[in-house]
Amino acid sequence: MPTSFLDLPREIRDQIYALVFLSPTRFVELQPTSSSARFTLLINSHYPFHVRERCITEEEQPQNQTKKQKKGEEERPLTLSLSLPRTCRQIHAETQRLFYMNNTIYFHTFEYRSASHPGLIKTLKSMGQVPSRLITSICINMGPSLIHPSSTSSLGKVLQFLASRARHGSFKRLELVWPELAFLTMKDLMVGGGRNRKQWMSFEGLCFELRKDSENCRYQRVITLPASTAKVSLLEDRQLEDAVAAELHFSFGGRLYWGETLVWDELRRVGELDFETSGLAFSEAELAL
Repeated sequence: MPTSFLDLPREIRDQIYALVFLSPTRFVELQPTSSSARFTLLINSHYPFHVRERCITEEEQPQNQTKKQKKGEEERPLTLSLSLPRTCRQIHAETQRLFYMNNTIYFHTFEYRSASHPGLIKTLKSMGQVPSRLITSICINMGPSLIHPSSTSSLGKVLQFLASRARHGSFKRLELVWPELAFLTMKDLMVGGGRNRKQWMSFEGLCFELRKDSENCRYQRVITLPASTAKVSLLEDRQLEDAVAAELHFSFGGRLYWGETLVWDELRRVGELDFETSGLAFSEAELAL
């Protein structure tokens, strides 16, 4: 009979480790605390749209992302803890990389916004060299940072920082996610380029920053655009949306998804977004307009 946790078979310990360290959504947001270099690991379920659908099955998706408190108290988000590896050397050796290899770190914005949203570079530096270099996958919501010159220059620094993490660490994948409003704003900037050179330079600046360290890139690059853009936009401005998507892809490389549909892969068009996959249903009369 096992007398301690370490007496359990390794297969059973691994199942327990998975329950402790793996977010059920595979996304975790680092929420700074009052103590420097410490973060609350929030199980993130608030994505701009269905990013997680390609990562987990419907059966794996958690039904509730909040923990109910005592009567009269507000619900609070579910969190993960990294306290277990600090209990002994053997558990530390068995679990050191598990959290970082199996979860994607989600950032609400890549640049500094406030104490609660310090941005990607400051967050990873606050974590320290060892844990931050174990991170393998990052997802960034591009909405809050779009689009003005200071933001685009900050993006270039972030990409160069992550390129260093890929060369000297475990980093393997970056996903940039545009929610619907941000994507429509970006499309308007491209349309307004002929009328407003300053706006067009903002879009050009964004594409210029996306090209940084794109050659010989050692990590996978992914762009995800919203499949749920407005009905009028999909019917009347499809060519313009395709042009914006193509410009982003040729600047950033890697893969580009419309929602869950892979459209561009390593500079090759491999798919089309149809009304079925976009989640929108139109009648034949509407499609004929």
